[in-house]
Amino acid sequence: MSDDVNAFYVFNGTFSKREDDTEEMLLYYYPADLHIGRKLRNIGLVQGLINFTKTFSPDKPCESVRTMKRVQTLLEAETDYWMVFVSILKAFIFVIF
Repeated sequence: MSDDVNAFYVFNGTFSKREDDTEEMLLYYYPADLHIGRKLRNIGLVQGLINFTKTFSPDKPCESVRTMKRVQTLLEAETDYWMVFVSILKAFIFVIF
């Protein structure tokens, strides 16, 4: 994958029924050598964003989140199956009017 790719993962939150089986929801994660705790925290953050945005738009899920450093693109490929692509922004452009 490109140097611009920070992470790519696929998960299904319904596969985890209890707090001690959260690894069950993770279907694929790149980079694979990342610590499992970090992977699960990233998934938890995305799940929180998805659930929070459903408050405002229950019929249309969150598609992307942009911060100063990263862009996360989310796709619900099938019901409850989420694909997340995370890329790092290389340059910041500030325009002051």
